[in-house]
Amino acid sequence: MVSIGDLPLADEEQNALALVVGRLATEIVAAAAALGIDERVDAICLYHLDDQEDGLVVPPLLVSTRADRDGAVAASGDWVDAWDPNVFRDEGEHDPPDALAGDEDFQGAWRRLHAGLESRVMGPERWVLARVARELTHSPMPLATEQDFIVFAMDAARDPELLLEQIEFAASPDGLMSLGRRGLLGPIDE
Repeated sequence: MVSIGDLPLADEEQNALALVVGRLATEIVAAAAALGIDERVDAICLYHLDDQEDGLVVPPLLVSTRADRDGAVAASGDWVDAWDPNVFRDEGEHDPPDALAGDEDFQGAWRRLHAGLESRVMGPERWVLARVARELTHSPMPLATEQDFIVFAMDAARDPELLLEQIEFAASPDGLMSLGRRGLLGPIDE
């Protein structure tokens, strides 16, 4: 089973994935715009909730600045702490209203995609949110961001291997190098 990596998808699955990722990204950008943060944002965490009974929803957003994350690593010496949603600013937390809950096109696409992914990936929600994070990392955001800005998906497990996989999947090669120089990454496979 694949955790986050790419998979060959049938045309119907590719279309469903494009719709789901596109609509989630649109809602997340709108939620980020509503945050009203004046400082440059270093990272946005899409906090994945494991108990999503109503299907895939717009996840809570948590934001951090460079000082927040660099301070977390300096205080603990553990790179994983820089990515811990609990280190991110409370005032940056935003649980967006889920406009997609009643969107039948979105929910239908999600059900079709979920059915196709369920036996092939470890967590269809995590797999899709990784793609949303990658798209948002490389798209203009409605707030000031750092050069090595990244969006990543995280869940309560806080597994360093899954976290590193998420970061490597979402970041550009230059972004990975910058994050590594800042001490925000564990060992990266070449």
